[in-house]
Amino acid sequence: MDFYRGILGRISDKKAFTLTEVLIAVGIVGVIAALVMPKVISNYQMTVMNNQYARLQQTLSDSLRSLAVKENKANFGATTMWVKSGSTYSSDSTAGMFIKKYLNISKYLGDGSTNEAKDAFAEEYYDYNAGGISTAGKSRSKFAPEVSGACAILKSGASICLKPQIGSEPAQGIIDMNGKKGPNVLDRDYRRIKLDMVEFSDAETNLIAGASPAEVITIKHENIVGDEESPCGVDDYSKECCLYKAKKGAITGPDHQCCQNPSVSSQIPVCASDILLSLDMYPSTCKLNYATTSTPKCSEVPSIQGSSSTATQNGKTIKKLPATPPMIYLFCDGVRVGAMNGMMLKSVLESSSYQRHEFMITYPRCSSPLSCALLGVTGVFAGNPTCGWQSGEGIKASRSSVVFTTGGAYRDYQYNGVTWTVKYR
Repeated sequence: MDFYRGILGRISDKKAFTLTEVLIAVGIVGVIAALVMPKVISNYQMTVMNNQYARLQQTLSDSLRSLAVKENKANFGATTMWVKSGSTYSSDSTAGMFIKKYLNISKYLGDGSTNEAKDAFAEEYYDYNAGGISTAGKSRSKFAPEVSGACAILKSGASICLKPQIGSEPAQGIIDMNGKKGPNVLDRDYRRIKLDMVEFSDAETNLIAGASPAEVITIKHENIVGDEESPCGVDDYSKECCLYKAKKGAITGPDHQCCQNPSVSSQIPVCASDILLSLDMYPSTCKLNYATTSTPKCSEVPSIQGSSSTATQNGKTIKKLPATPPMIYLFCDGVRVGAMNGMMLKSVLESSSYQRHEFMITYPRCSSPLSCALLGVTGVFAGNPTCGWQSGEGIKASRSSVVFTTGGAYRDYQYNGVTWTVKYR
């Protein structure tokens, strides 16, 4: 026991660090950390931004190289990202379509000339390598960002503007990896994008000289309007995109690709191939005379009232006709006496006014039976026809009728790619 007590006694005689020594040590560590950490953090941020930019540049390059295949074009020169040198082009319909289709964006900003696009970047940036001198602080210069082309905010928070390849000038643009937040330094968060030029094959050299490229499959590519609410990409016929196009009036008939999408076609009135016209007729009793010197005895010319005449597709009333309807003919007592052309009929059906639109009376067409015979006009002298009320469709032996053709067709009439049917009250 005495042995162990001796050892413990000697240990207890050793002195510990004083508070002053500990504080000095901590201070030294703090100074070293203060000197080293900013460089470590800066290097880490630089590494992260370099990696992000490298991935973005690779994505852009890969997308451009495969764009002709993705857009089903014969060559790159026929895609949305190639423009002939010296030609006028729209940023929205070129790089804008590309950005919306192939980049993960949270908001499309449109052309770089807009205030919204400019506001996505800082007002000024710094260049610490001006004049080739790399020493920070000795050669710092300020410059404004080159905001042009089609611009967007990516879901990563980056702001980007991009231009298409113009002739042999590669596609290029700018990007701020963290938006308008700092440090706003060239080659750190702010980068100038310049992609490799997509080469033309031998068969494509004529394109540079101005020849029109041929498509692999004939497809009409729509010009997607560059606005932030558009969910559409190139050749996009998804439900969301088709509803957007329908809202903008871009779908004009059942032959549109969106009408082939069963998940949305029933929600778009113009996708129906059949149209029923319900015409509010005002025949009024009117006795006509074949002699041109005689005025038809009628209180008013037979007409159609716009506000209560409708067009229906798929059982739903539509306000806008997808195509111009055929001419309709007015028959009275089985005799064709007047007509209304398709453009007027379209105006009637799309009108909300209570105004009545009159038929153009074409009977009488000659002054006497003899002059009619000389002109080759026959079949109009079964008596002077009388217009008046009548129920049902088609040419009737008495009163008024409205039909699509002089032969009497009034339903299932094919015209302008639509099957038309007419009824009247």
